Amino acid sequence: MVWSFGGGSFPGEGEGAPYPDREIVEPAGFHYRNVDFANFAETMAPGIGPIGDASASGFRVKAETLPKKMRYDDARPPLDFDATEALQFVSPRAKALIERFEPGVHQFEPIEYVRSDGTHVADMFVFIVCRRLDTMDRAHTNMILYDNLRWLPAKSVRRYDPNLVPPGTDLEAPARAVFNLGQIGDAGIWRDTHITPTIYASDAIVDAIKAEGLTGFGGGPQEAVA
Repeated sequence: MVWSFGGGSFPGEGEGAPYPDREIVEPAGFHYRNVDFANFAETMAPGIGPIGDASASGFRVKAETLPKKMRYDDARPPLDFDATEALQFVSPRAKALIERFEPGVHQFEPIEYVRSDGTHVADMFVFIVCRRLDTMDRAHTNMILYDNLRWLPAKSVRRYDPNLVPPGTDLEAPARAVFNLGQIGDAGIWRDTHITPTIYASDAIVDAIKAEGLTGFGGGPQEAVA
């Protein structure tokens, strides 16, 4: 099985739960679109697929362009998997779990969580996924790889180029994304080359997160074939 992957879900709190009282305060005025690639040349390789924002690209980024301090005034303890400003944050425990499965693959840069008065709350890490894979199964998905860039529902593709939609395609059928476990191999966490900006994770990673009681993980099972 494949899982979508995210952070920021407080245990036992469903829809309508208050957002954590926190914001990035260092650097002042931080915006995720100012995060820069560590090696821009990597993004220029043939067939690399759509890139988008550096922080969600699947490539390493310049550490100096990431946030260094988060104001955290929430009464609830910080989550092991947190998310805000289009970035993912993990605790030392979550970092250790990920690196146990994929040592040296992903990027973790330190960030301190503090109260408004400067009191230390937690040492955390900005988590940048550094693996890009083409994982969609061509035979089972009913979506179309438009212009060899991204998967789109057939109904959307018809608006751009009707010639790309095979005759007899049911344009009203719900989009069905099916992943291929063979193409994923032993990867634990990745971004798909042709799907942005979702992060995906393997059964093994998600099972370990649940077994170790790490908090904040948010995601759902995705259809997959061998």
